[in-house]
Amino acid sequence: MRKTIIMKLDNSGIQTTRPFPHQTMKGLWLMPVYFKDFEATFFLGHNFSKKFLITDVKSFDSIEVGEDSYNPLFHLLIVIKQNKDQVPPDSVVQSEIYLYMPPFRKGKIEIGWQCSENWYTLVVKEDVLNILRGKEINESKYEILEELDKLFKRLSSKNK
Repeated sequence: MRKTIIMKLDNSGIQTTRPFPHQTMKGLWLMPVYFKDFEATFFLGHNFSKKFLITDVKSFDSIEVGEDSYNPLFHLLIVIKQNKDQVPPDSVVQSEIYLYMPPFRKGKIEIGWQCSENWYTLVVKEDVLNILRGKEINESKYEILEELDKLFKRLSSKNK
């Protein structure tokens, strides 16, 4: 299911989003996902996404990544299951920058986290992202937003 979409998502200030290079781990990407009503939209690039339906058995097909296999829907379901935190409503998420900021909490967030009621961020290897996209991602097109970089550094220094 390959689809290009641009949409204003329910109660959110985010109009579109895209994967973002991980701030501290080379070769990993932060992939935003919007999950509501048994439908998961994985944002794979500028105005490019794929939808997976929990009610569609084909959504559970794995992709081959070298000698490993990967299923984006299982990845999302694990992140949903591991989250025990209170999360804000989607109306709080007014910028995609919010999706790239990991929560400051103890516990495992290496594979992803929940940002709000329906927004999630998954941490994926670049190879996985390229296979999902059907083409290589070019990091130079995803320049680190200065605003996010400053915010990330400021928040990281407060936690030390």
